[in-house]
Amino acid sequence: MLTQKMIQRLNEQVNLEMYSSNIYLAMSAWCANKGLHGSAKFLKDHSQEELSHAYKLFDYINETGAVRG
Repeated sequence: MLTQKMIQRLNEQVNLEMYSSNIYLAMSAWCANKGLHGSAKFLKDHSQEELSHAYKLFDYINETGAVRG
């Protein structure tokens, strides 16, 4: 079982991963708007990677029974 402090830290990390994903996606949109399609794809791919990190942490938190309803 996870401690409350660990759950809090994991949730903070989920938020950081989501935030990073959003920043990469915004930069991707900017690049696409400027015609920098290679950079746009690179940044969009990184956005997806950060989102996958968030989902892995989310799944781990749920699998450990840390979320109670």
